[in-house]
Amino acid sequence: MAQAKPILDPDSWRIQAPGAAGVARAPVDRIVEGLLGHSAILIVVAESDSAAEWLTERRIGDAIGHSLMGPTDVEIWSATDRITIVSLGLPSIGNSAPGTFEIHALSQSSMRNLAQQWTEQREGAAPFKVTPITRLSHVDDIQSHISELNSLLEILVNRQLTPQFQPIVSLYNGRIFGYETLIRGPRGALLRRPGQMFRVADKARVVAWFDLACLEVCLEAAAHQHIRHQLFINMDAEGLSAMAMQERPMAMRVRDHGVLPSSVVIEITERQMVQDFPRLIDEIKQLREDGFRIAIDDAGAGYSSLRAVAELRPDFVKIDRDLVKSIDVVGERRALLRALVQFAQSSGSAVVAEGAETREELTALIDLGISYCQGYVLGRPTDALRGTTRELRAFVQERVAAREIRNAGFDGNVGSIACAGSLFESTTPLSEAARRFAKEPGLTSIAVMEDGRVVGLLMRNQFDHVISVAKAAQAAEMMPVQEVCRWMRTDILKVRTDARLQDVVRQVVAQSDLPLDLDIVLLDADGLYQGIVPVRSLLDAATTQPIRRARYCDPLTGLPGRVMLERDLRSRLSGIGPLAVLRVDVAHLASINEQYGLDRGDELIIAVAELIVSAHSGGPDDTVAHLGGDNFVIVTGIADIHALCGALVDGFGKVAAPFAGSGDARTISQSRPPCALTVAAVTNRSRRLHSAEQAMNALHALIRGLRAQAGSCFAVDALPARGR
Repeated sequence: MAQAKPILDPDSWRIQAPGAAGVARAPVDRIVEGLLGHSAILIVVAESDSAAEWLTERRIGDAIGHSLMGPTDVEIWSATDRITIVSLGLPSIGNSAPGTFEIHALSQSSMRNLAQQWTEQREGAAPFKVTPITRLSHVDDIQSHISELNSLLEILVNRQLTPQFQPIVSLYNGRIFGYETLIRGPRGALLRRPGQMFRVADKARVVAWFDLACLEVCLEAAAHQHIRHQLFINMDAEGLSAMAMQERPMAMRVRDHGVLPSSVVIEITERQMVQDFPRLIDEIKQLREDGFRIAIDDAGAGYSSLRAVAELRPDFVKIDRDLVKSIDVVGERRALLRALVQFAQSSGSAVVAEGAETREELTALIDLGISYCQGYVLGRPTDALRGTTRELRAFVQERVAAREIRNAGFDGNVGSIACAGSLFESTTPLSEAARRFAKEPGLTSIAVMEDGRVVGLLMRNQFDHVISVAKAAQAAEMMPVQEVCRWMRTDILKVRTDARLQDVVRQVVAQSDLPLDLDIVLLDADGLYQGIVPVRSLLDAATTQPIRRARYCDPLTGLPGRVMLERDLRSRLSGIGPLAVLRVDVAHLASINEQYGLDRGDELIIAVAELIVSAHSGGPDDTVAHLGGDNFVIVTGIADIHALCGALVDGFGKVAAPFAGSGDARTISQSRPPCALTVAAVTNRSRRLHSAEQAMNALHALIRGLRAQAGSCFAVDALPARGR
């Protein structure tokens, strides 16, 4: 079989037919001349022989003529049996070329006119496409990228794009939250990676066409595999604008594939946001109204992404992979990432960290409270929707539990903040240690063993002068021919993994000569190596406990506070099971405080907390939180939700009775309303709860309506269901 000829042949500089021996039809310099001037090019491609016969130059000219808004020089010629080229000498302002959106609108209008004529005369959808190409800057650019443009056109026309899916994992439970769709070209093609294809599409001004083709294959593949998680899709701002101008907008296209817009997250990169921010805001507003969720991609790569987070308030902020790299050892990146996380969360956005490649990086992200993560350590892009392993889920859950123990201020053990580290025998050549440090930037130390016992440590800073100036192989060559035992440090601290954090801190403080850049070696009950803990990490965990205790637990009731509630609520929202969120308020608590004193008011709050805990009998994943004052929140399932609300309202009468007759009767104002309990609940029974902010806003609206009721009452998803 003869090899297919390229659409644009750089050797002959003439348009030739793909797949034929090819007789030159028209010189390509006519296209070049138009693109270098103020013309635009429309490529009309017929997908069948019958369509090619029907698409005469006159029909094409009439369709374009009805779409033109002013005087235009139109030149039409056949490039192949199925490809027709239209050159449009559009009016311009000054020296500027016709705008991309202007050309796109013209091509869409022409396509609609042709399709209407086709359907009036024949059955079925129109088997042809109209593709716009706007001005290219220099002939040299065309010559240098002509082969790439050929490859891209062949890929798009022949539908050779292949979608792959990379998992996005919840760092609360280790389960799949969603998948980002990544596009690949055909194997062996000049263009294989999405970045290459996008660069060529951008130069040829066919980004909208490229984005639409990618969207279609991603939705088709996801629907074919019955996706049940969030689907993250990259879209260019130009592609979004083009989509909004079409008769089948994005929401319709998504539903046509059996996917709900609420399950799709549109990722927008910082590069796109710089160009036309006001237009982007309007388009994102429409996407939100259609049910889509929005993500800002590559956050942290520049200032404009921070502006986008502040003004767009996206559902997700995806952290640039360059910031995640070596986050476990580079303190400056960790500090910057912590600030970005706080900034995003204060704007109501969940954080997705991209590019995690090692367990150490993943551990650091969990400890920072990152919501979601994607990277090779969690799963590489594949053709199928793959889940996470049981071992990975267990690792994430154990690390989260250890972090929560530290954050809540409980007396955790030093093993909860351990790092894996590395082990070498004492006779290992020093060159091997240098090679290991050079290859693993996250490795801070190597434990040295003799007869199964740790006898010393090699610290990374001992090799910095070599690693900083040489690659891994060269670093090994620069080291002396010695064994690691000649270089190891023996002034190390070894503790058991079950030792309490505070006890280990006391040992560190007692050893005044212990360097802060040293690692502590952790051993099990049998004295076997279990990992390391940097001294700085130990001191950080210990010194921040009092602050974290106040932040994570309410001091009056001892129940979890707002931070732990938001964490647990986000975790439950990321799942697909039934969910109910309740807010319990003590109405008119101020009257108790004013008449009987703050102490009696606190006693009532404690009594209400005990009532909620005793009335609620949910599962182990449920949360009962106290947000301060008279505000409690319960996160639970929807089974027996009405019974729980009723039990709280009924039980409050007995709880509040001792407080009704307390205090000096002479100070009691009969005009003050009696204390009451209002309970509001929202569920995902009939609607999807997307975020903690959405759930809390819905609860606030219900509570506001309940406060107008007389006495204690509750409501579930609607108007008050019952009063007392």
